Amino acid sequence: MIILAPIIGLAYFILLEKKLGTTVGKHLLFLKVLSTDSYNYNNKISYKQSVIRNLSKIYWIPIIFDILIGRFTGSSNERILGRLSHSEVVLEDMQYSNKVSLNPELSEDND
Repeated sequence: MIILAPIIGLAYFILLEKKLGTTVGKHLLFLKVLSTDSYNYNNKISYKQSVIRNLSKIYWIPIIFDILIGRFTGSSNERILGRLSHSEVVLEDMQYSNKVSLNPELSEDND
């Protein structure tokens, strides 16, 4: 179980974020994971991006460091592996299906 559970958990996050752009929890909160790469901007993330952004979720200790490093080096709601994978979690606007960034520094609507 110690080996199997992290592999299943990692596969869950990688496959759902790649194929659907969201996980069950993100879907319930109307969130999506989108690419911030210049060649794939605002589209679904690639497998490589999905693997990179979810590596810290294999056990609970790495995710703590991922969150803390992200907070100290960037925005309060951004993980460092999310930034390294050139992806971000965005709020889905239900009415117009536009994407609204959760990171105000990356938002283009910021005046």
